[in-house]
This record gives sequence, C-alpha cells and structure tokens, in this order.
Amino acid sequence: MPFDRQRRLVFLHIPKTAGSSVEQALNLFGPWQQENLHTGFGLIQSRDLLAQNLSSNFLQHLTLTELEKLFPDVVKDAVLFSVVRDPWRRLLSSFRNPDPDLVAYYHWRTQGDLHQLSLEQYIDIARWLPHPHLRPQLDTLVSQPGGTQPDRRIHVFRQEQLQKLEHWLQQHVDPVIRLGQDNPARRPLPELPEADFQALEQQVRWLYASDAHAFGYPLTCSSPDEPARLQRMGDGS
Repeated sequence: MPFDRQRRLVFLHIPKTAGSSVEQALNLFGPWQQENLHTGFGLIQSRDLLAQNLSSNFLQHLTLTELEKLFPDVVKDAVLFSVVRDPWRRLLSSFRNPDPDLVAYYHWRTQGDLHQLSLEQYIDIARWLPHPHLRPQLDTLVSQPGGTQPDRRIHVFRQEQLQKLEHWLQQHVDPVIRLGQDNPARRPLPELPEADFQALEQQVRWLYASDAHAFGYPLTCSSPDEPARLQRMGDGS
C-alpha cells in the first residue's frame, strides 16, 4: 500500500507479485523495520494502529478497505494500481521463498517450523492461516468484504505482463522505469510424480478460485511439462 503523495499514486502491494520491484522503482521502498506513515511503508508500531487488529503487520500490505479507513484523504485523490499473479505460480513462489513474518506467525500459531513443511502441507495451511502471503489476491482489492471484483478505481496489471505496467507508469513517472523480479528461490520444488504435482496444482486453483474469476486466470491445471519448466526457471520471486 505504499503511496507517493506528490505524484498521487497508491500502490496496493499484494505479496509475491513483484511488488518490491515496483516499490524500489518508484523510490517507495525503505527500511521495513521502520513505520513510515508518510509513504505507507514498514512495520506497524503505532499503538493506535496496532489496536485495530489490521490484516497485516506491515503498512505496505494493507487492503484497500483498511487504507480508506486509515488514510481517506490519500486514497480519495490518488490513482490506484496493483499487480496480480497466476495463483499457482504465486503459491509456489511463497513456498520456495517463505516470508519471515509468515514463518514467525506460523510458529506462533502452531509452534512448528514452516521451512519443514512439504508442498502439500504448505497448501493445507493456506486454507486456514490468515496472512497476506496466503490470502486470495482479490481480498486486497475489493471495496467491501465478500466482493467478487476489484474496486473499479484500481488499475490492475499482471506480473506476467510487467511491460504493460511500465508503459502505464510512464504517464506518471519520470524518468522511465524498468521493473525486475527479485528474490531468487531458496529451495527447489519437490520431486513428485507428474500426476501428484498436477493434483496439488488443481487444489491451489480451486482454493483461489476467486482470483481466477476476478483476474482471468485458469481454474484447470497447466500443461504436463509445467513442473519441469518451473524447476528450470528457479522462480522464487
């Protein structure tokens, strides 16, 4: 949810969608340990914010509804945009490069080690553990809980087509920016039979059916060679 007050831009940052690259390109990225209410970035520390039991420990991952409640004047006059990603690829990225805050939260809830989970177990926790890295992407972008489409004010781009976002940002940012994809994978995908891998993918696509419907991603499995291709790419962004 970082915002640029001068350019009147609000970026609704959904984890694992190249958001850090966008923040860095727009000079909105900063020390995550520091709460920055001017840019909407960093670890939430203010007592009044902590008391509201927000959906994230970090300002940059708050939802649109939370932003409108906390920063109504910023949102009202801003151009809103966000980036989404294929739900299966996003889940795999989260599994291969676990977020430290998610790791800590899982340990607090279960006393377990997230790094020790199999891919199947990781998918299971995505069903019940409320965390920005696991929740449906649509939840960040709706104007009210239970909505089936993102708020109409938000310009939604796909991580798979970042060049479209680059072109759009040229209207608002000078000089021209180029977006990268950081965070290389820390661990490989498991070696599973093709049928098992596709069965897990189908579970994930059903789990995030709301994202598929809202953003046009498939509800069915990828091609049979997708697991091998993912292994070669080493995608952990």
